[in-house]
Amino acid sequence: MASVTYTAKRNIASGHVLNTEYDLDFTASVLNRSYNTKRIQRMSLNGTTETLRYTGLEYYQVTANEIHIDNIPYFREFLESVDGGETFVFDPYGTAASPDNPISQCILESNSYTEARINTSSYFNITFRIRAL
Repeated sequence: MASVTYTAKRNIASGHVLNTEYDLDFTASVLNRSYNTKRIQRMSLNGTTETLRYTGLEYYQVTANEIHIDNIPYFREFLESVDGGETFVFDPYGTAASPDNPISQCILESNSYTEARINTSSYFNITFRIRAL
C-alpha cells in the first residue's frame, strides 16, 4: 500500500470540503524511486577533481492501480489540489492508519497525469510523478 495526505483545494470530490485535509490510500503497481544530484565537476590538468554539489533530488514514479471508477474523483481531487506546487505527505509503503516512514514534504513533479482504463472494466490505473523536498 501507499498513501498521500493532502489539503483539498481544487476539483472537490462529493462529500469533501474545501481546505480540509484528507488521506488517500492506494495500491501501487509501479513505485520507482530515483535520485538525481545537481552538481558541477571540474578537473585540473593533473587529474584532481573538484565537485560543487548543489542538491540531491529524490523522485518517485507512481502508478496507482486498479482504482474503481467510484474512487476516481478522489484521485482527481488529490492530483488537482497539489498541481500548483502545494506540498503533501507521501508514504510509499504505508497507509494513513499504519504509516511506514512517510515523507512529510512532497510536491507533484509531473505536469499531467494519466487515467488508463484496464481493458473494458470499471477499473483504472493512474500514473504520476512525485518529488520529495
